[in-house]
Amino acid sequence: MINSKHEAEALNEFQAGTLKDIDSTVLKPGLGDAPLFAHEEWGKFALQFKKFTLGATNRILYSGVQRRHDANVYSGITTMLAMGALSYVTMKYLRGEEPDLSFENLSIEAIDRSGALGIFGELFNIGQKAGLIPGDGVSRYYSRGILGSLFGPSIGSMEDMQSLLLKGQSIARGDSELTTSDIQKSFRFIPYQNLFWFTGLNNQIISRLSDSANIEETRKGY
Repeated sequence: MINSKHEAEALNEFQAGTLKDIDSTVLKPGLGDAPLFAHEEWGKFALQFKKFTLGATNRILYSGVQRRHDANVYSGITTMLAMGALSYVTMKYLRGEEPDLSFENLSIEAIDRSGALGIFGELFNIGQKAGLIPGDGVSRYYSRGILGSLFGPSIGSMEDMQSLLLKGQSIARGDSELTTSDIQKSFRFIPYQNLFWFTGLNNQIISRLSDSANIEETRKGY
């Protein structure tokens, strides 16, 4: 029960402080997290799947650097890295694959999936995909082309379609043969194929096709 003006003001300040703390804890991209061109139509299309990464740059990376002497920052980063590693291992098992639990690979996957580096982590991954930075890249980028890495699944689907058409022409001329990567790429056009139970089924289908038709195995993670 609010009985005075001072109590009402105290309640308003408490509510404002609580909302501010929630806003800083829960990652929700704001207008100030994206560059100006992201508010144009072409910018919205190009960055449609990068907004949370941009938000993480301000809310997690920059905020953590500014509060680098706060023990809570290191506790939060440790938790994020643990959840990133758990995400990688869980994803692999759900898809019927054995995860690479080596320290080097698990560290890279944990950092990537934690989102702690914000947009800089994405730029590093894109640089590896483009061959500008040494390394095989993280598992999230194995199935992406360079355009899909830059602009997201919409452009990536167009890139995959073009790749399949060119590969079909090459197979028809006898210059190359069908591989499991080609089949996997074609399966990505099936609705709901990214759900993990469908992915496991797709893997079994591709593996059996590979064995029965003697198709070369060229897949490398997801």
